[in-house]
Amino acid sequence: MKNRIGIVIVNFNRSRLVAEIVSIFSGYAVIDQIAVVDNCSTDNSREVLLSVESDKVKVIFAESNGGYARGNNLGLAYLRENRHCDICFVVNPDVFFEANVIETVVKYMEKNPDYAIMTCAQTDPMSKTPSCQYGKRLFDTFWIQFLNYFNLPRHYYILKKFYVYSYDINHKDVLGIAEALGSFFGIRMSCFDGGNVFDEGTFLYWEEQLLGFKVKQMGYKIGFVSTCIYEHRHIQYSATTNDKSLKLFRYSLQSQRYLQEKYLHFNAIQKTIVRLAEKVAIVERWFIKKIV
Repeated sequence: MKNRIGIVIVNFNRSRLVAEIVSIFSGYAVIDQIAVVDNCSTDNSREVLLSVESDKVKVIFAESNGGYARGNNLGLAYLRENRHCDICFVVNPDVFFEANVIETVVKYMEKNPDYAIMTCAQTDPMSKTPSCQYGKRLFDTFWIQFLNYFNLPRHYYILKKFYVYSYDINHKDVLGIAEALGSFFGIRMSCFDGGNVFDEGTFLYWEEQLLGFKVKQMGYKIGFVSTCIYEHRHIQYSATTNDKSLKLFRYSLQSQRYLQEKYLHFNAIQKTIVRLAEKVAIVERWFIKKIV
């Protein structure tokens, strides 16, 4: 029996970009249903998104903006419960792929039932630097969490130690990884209750790491396929002021704190140390933005 395939795209004030890719993806025969979730956009997203709604494309307007994780869960729940999709893909608005990418990842998932999440290689045609491909380790120790607050150890140790930037396109087997990048990956919906895939304890950032912990606790795996590639064009949400940049950085700190409390169970001393590290990290980020 053929698996039904769905994709979910979360929108916040990027409706024209979303409408553009939806018009392309809806033409792929391999995709059975597309769910677009609008996270309470403040522009004309309602009008633009409704213009692309069809039997194959469902637009869902969230009652409140609960963040990236909750927005995706809304779409995933709809795809599973209302459209009976077996494998669903999370797709960022700035991602593009050919139909054969979905076909290849689905084929690998069908052959490997112990993998709850499957992703593939990415490229950024708009960047001169190599794209990060996947996380090979979870941020599961106190000292790694501590070092991650600060710019130098984060960029010159952790990112190089924990993430892989290269891949072998001729490698035919699934590679087990700790974390799939959140821009594009497939989900075996039977591994999760309803559409509750993402941990909704965060608003922005760290969703992939939290999902990595969750999948590991459930006894499943996350896989990487290097024989197909999607484009992640990294179109950034506008954050031109220091104030907004710091606000987004605070969201990241809040999400990291949530991971530490729920999944790593830091003790009182560890919590005190990382709270001090948070304050130093905010000052460091403010200073870097001033001088760069």
